[in-house]
Amino acid sequence: MPQKNLEEKIKILNSTLGVERIKLGEPFSYHTYTKKGGPAEVFFVSTNRKELIQILEIAKDLRINFFVFGGGTKILISDKGMKGLVIKNRTSGLKVGGIKGKVGSEGIVTGK
Repeated sequence: MPQKNLEEKIKILNSTLGVERIKLGEPFSYHTYTKKGGPAEVFFVSTNRKELIQILEIAKDLRINFFVFGGGTKILISDKGMKGLVIKNRTSGLKVGGIKGKVGSEGIVTGK
C-alpha cells in the first residue's frame, strides 16, 4: 500500500476530529508563556483524555511525527517552528512526564 502524503493525512485528521480543530501553521507564540516560537505544521488542542488518546492513536496509525506539550511555561520553540503534529494537552488531571537523558543528533539517549 502506498504511503499517504501529509495532505492526505490532514484530510483524515479533519474528517475524524473536525476541520475547525486541526490548525495548519498555528504559531507557537500563541501557546507559550514567552510568546515566542514559529509555526506548528499541524496543531491540535486535546481537551479530554479520550481526545488525547484518539489523536495519539491516529498519529501512530498514520505515521505522523508528533510532539505533546502542556501549558507552555517550560518550553522554548525555535522561530522556525516545528514539523509534524503538535498536540497541546489541555486535559485536566493528566500530565506528560519528562524523560531523563541527553539529547544529541540521534535523539534522546537515556541512561541504562
